[in-house]
Amino acid sequence: MFREQLYQTLNKYFEGNTLDPIIKEISQIYQYDLNEKMYEAAFDLAPVALVILDNDMEVLEMNQQAKYLLGDMKGLNFKGIIHQKTLDLYEHYIQKFSSTSFSLPIHLELNIENEIKYIKMVTKRIDKLHLQTAIVDESFEQSTLNQLEILSFKDHLTGLYNRRFFQEEMNRLDVKRNYPIGLILVDVNGLKLINDAFGHLKGDELIKTTAQVLLDSCRQDDVVARIGGDEFGIILPRTEKAVIDQLLKRINHEISKKYIGDIQLSIACGYSIKNGNMDSFDHLFKRAEDAMYKDKLVNSSSQRVEIINGILATLHEKHKRERLHSKSVSDYMIRLGEAMGFGSARLSVMASAGLLHDIGKIAIDYSLLEQERALTEAERLIVNQHAEIGYRILKSTATFGDIAEIVLYHHENMDGTGYPKGLKGSEIPLESRMLNICDAFDTMINHPLVGGIMSKNEAIAELKAKAGKQFDKLLVEIFINKVL
Repeated sequence: MFREQLYQTLNKYFEGNTLDPIIKEISQIYQYDLNEKMYEAAFDLAPVALVILDNDMEVLEMNQQAKYLLGDMKGLNFKGIIHQKTLDLYEHYIQKFSSTSFSLPIHLELNIENEIKYIKMVTKRIDKLHLQTAIVDESFEQSTLNQLEILSFKDHLTGLYNRRFFQEEMNRLDVKRNYPIGLILVDVNGLKLINDAFGHLKGDELIKTTAQVLLDSCRQDDVVARIGGDEFGIILPRTEKAVIDQLLKRINHEISKKYIGDIQLSIACGYSIKNGNMDSFDHLFKRAEDAMYKDKLVNSSSQRVEIINGILATLHEKHKRERLHSKSVSDYMIRLGEAMGFGSARLSVMASAGLLHDIGKIAIDYSLLEQERALTEAERLIVNQHAEIGYRILKSTATFGDIAEIVLYHHENMDGTGYPKGLKGSEIPLESRMLNICDAFDTMINHPLVGGIMSKNEAIAELKAKAGKQFDKLLVEIFINKVL
């Protein structure tokens, strides 16, 4: 302020004498001082971190933003906060300052009191002794990028690596020091059955449980990934055959202890080993895949039967009346089959159809199945889905394949008013027509309906009244006269 007043006073006093050397000198001093103050203000108030360094990287000056970002480092060496993994990059960058025009940005990682920060930095030489550095904090952006990169390599459901990462790792690990490299492929048995029976949330639980078993069983250096809907891959660097055999025993043992409801989990596995660079990973994968499918082919039928038995056990546990109902319908089916002159093989199918006819109800809301009031149209459509669900479950295995169609059509009516396809008359399989009668009769005499439980005679009268409409007329006569 004093310099400014002095300059104004002298300027007024020597007004018009602008060439006077004293006036010119005073003007230059004032202008330099004003510029310096403007620079100091801009330096201090700049929205980016600004640091003045000497040639040894000692911090000479810092603005407020720099102190907020880095802490007060005045008198300290800037290299002291650069993370070791980017220190060489920084020193190489600093060595390039041979001219004042150099000002390319560099991205560095800092370690400030064990907190990692990511910065972009631009440095320019002020003079032969000083450098000025501008720093922008990119920690949030870098953290977001890191998360996106992690997500791009991770399976969202299990947290394991995904197929993309798995393939990149197969290529990266294919070097001599990692031989022999083992590759295990794992396929989860019965995922579609679980999805059909219990819904996709239970299917997801099956996948996550399997993933956790694989992760817990493998070593830290092994790469465990979900490479498909129900498939997993494991890369095992520096691993001999004996180690893989032991690992598979451990995995199968742990899997056998896991259950979804009453269903024991099971998997199919196959592996192969790469001993040198003459063998491609494509061939390695193909051999492991062939071995896995062979294991699945040998065991899948029995495993699917076990899953279906587990689904049935879960249904009977959830709906106590279903156990008695299934048993009664099965007995009626055997007796009706005998009355029709069926042989033992066909009677066996009839018995199984009776036991399994309502297995699709496992996927229906418990409260709807237990309602004693009349269902709304929307509720009735939901309950009606059990025939198709049961069909999909049973069709999954050859053991119950011939029963699946009987179950699918056991609610079709002779006049075409039934479901799911509205078949009529002889379009409906004979066994399905028989099952319709046995199912309806046991329901009428043993399970509360809107009008209450019927007596045996009332149920017989109902069968006769609906013969030719809902039920096959001839089969109703045989059922009443020869079974009841």
